Amino acid sequence: MLEKPDAPILLITGTDTGAGKTTVACGLIDRLVRSGLSVDVCKPVETGCKRDSSGRLAVEDGIRLLKASRTGSSLDQVVPYRFELPVAPTVAAAAAG
Repeated sequence: MLEKPDAPILLITGTDTGAGKTTVACGLIDRLVRSGLSVDVCKPVETGCKRDSSGRLAVEDGIRLLKASRTGSSLDQVVPYRFELPVAPTVAAAAAG
């Protein structure tokens, strides 16, 4: 991710899985990018991840955010922490050790 200390930050937050946070974020990101702005994205934690064929925890929301932003960031930069258990991040992290 790019580090620009003077860049505005927009935080999308909400409760419960399926509340629409990623959908709203992708819509906003798309609109900002279409207006000519450069948008970098970060979803620090994604829970409820399933294992892919290589055994790695795959993310869905992170991919959607990355595609919407059209940046060169890596998926590991966008979603650095991934957990299998579909619960609150702190609970998932504790369960994963």
